[in-house]
Amino acid sequence: MNSVAKLAVPLLALSLLGCPGGDASTPSGDDGAAPGEAAAPAGGDAQALGELFAEVVTANGAGDLAAVAAVCRRVYPDAARIRAGLREDAPAETVAKIEAFYQGLRPADGDDAAWAKLLETTPAGSAPRTEVKVYSATTEEIAANARGSVVALEFKEAPSVAARLLRPGLTFHVVEVTGPGEELGTKFYLFFWHEAEWCMLGPVWRAER
Repeated sequence: MNSVAKLAVPLLALSLLGCPGGDASTPSGDDGAAPGEAAAPAGGDAQALGELFAEVVTANGAGDLAAVAAVCRRVYPDAARIRAGLREDAPAETVAKIEAFYQGLRPADGDDAAWAKLLETTPAGSAPRTEVKVYSATTEEIAANARGSVVALEFKEAPSVAARLLRPGLTFHVVEVTGPGEELGTKFYLFFWHEAEWCMLGPVWRAER
């Protein structure tokens, strides 16, 4: 696979889980969702993830913290999502560290501003970042980390944990939000599709530090 999708969104539009620019390695319709909840994504491909993040970018630009927070709550790495993205035989101690890492970052349930901060796409003081790029690779491609590949260029430290931690056969995605025509932006790591929902595994390598 090793693919990239790009999606520009209207200009209307430092996270803890993402990485702000400079790290090169680094609403409402009848959709069935309850008020304050994000609608379920239509599919599990890179285009659908890009469209979801286009909504996040637009909501961030409009100051709609509740909408951004709703998306973050849907994808945030809780215990079930973490285990869905990891190998069945991942070391129990490592899994526990990852779960504790994200539990420590988890905002209070009713704090929309804190939840939205985790999916902040344009850092304070920066020009609006409105272009969404999605980079995709399978667990096996991430582990191979071929020179010059999308993985080598965009997946940061994911290859260091892929073979021993990531679930075989899954496709993982990295989302980057940049200014128009810019190369570097804010990145959000390791999304995957599970049981008709997007899940975010995030930069799990940080949990082992």
